[in-house]
Amino acid sequence: MRLVTYNVLAQAYLRPSYYPHSRPEDLEAGPRRKCLLERIAGLQADVLCLQEVELDLFEALRAAGRQGRYLPKGRNKPDGCATFVTGDARWSELEYADGSGHVALLLQLGDLQVANTHLKFKQGLPQIQELVTHLRGHSIVCGDFNVEEGDDVLRHLREHEFEDGAGPAITSVTNAGSKKIDFIFHTAGLRLIPDPPRPLPIYLPDLKGGEPSDHLPVGVSVERA
Repeated sequence: MRLVTYNVLAQAYLRPSYYPHSRPEDLEAGPRRKCLLERIAGLQADVLCLQEVELDLFEALRAAGRQGRYLPKGRNKPDGCATFVTGDARWSELEYADGSGHVALLLQLGDLQVANTHLKFKQGLPQIQELVTHLRGHSIVCGDFNVEEGDDVLRHLREHEFEDGAGPAITSVTNAGSKKIDFIFHTAGLRLIPDPPRPLPIYLPDLKGGEPSDHLPVGVSVERA
């Protein structure tokens, strides 16, 4: 099974001042949408976990034939998480109790549970603590965690016997620099094989380079250990 997590950069959050090296057309809604649809189509994921998804993008992906579920954030935020899957699945939803409006979308595939989330910056620890209590058996937690290596969010997952299966590659390039803040953690009994690393872009978004977000997709093959 191939799983990919990808923060697609909601148009509502895009501020040109954050991306001084991107061309103006790299930031326009229409060209970005076209490039996003092409980029996502090329990922060839059996399970596709997206963050910062606006409703019109979700509907465009469904119109292209994808099966999935959309969970908007609370507090009237313009985006949410979306998960697409091939085949039948069971779903559950979690809005974190801290009142931030951030959410997790949970997918059950047989005995495998996949949680797709976008943790709030500087509020991730209580959110991941809450999410872990909803997970049972073979589990994968993925998404934009908004933290880097050494943070308590990752420490908490490891203390609960989750392992980082996505490798060390950088996942985001912004005005503030490049960093790894997108993760795919998994429980024992699973083996994740990361995609080979790609050359790191100098800046993002970069439509000529086929990258419409300020994040890169993170993909793995999931096998039983």
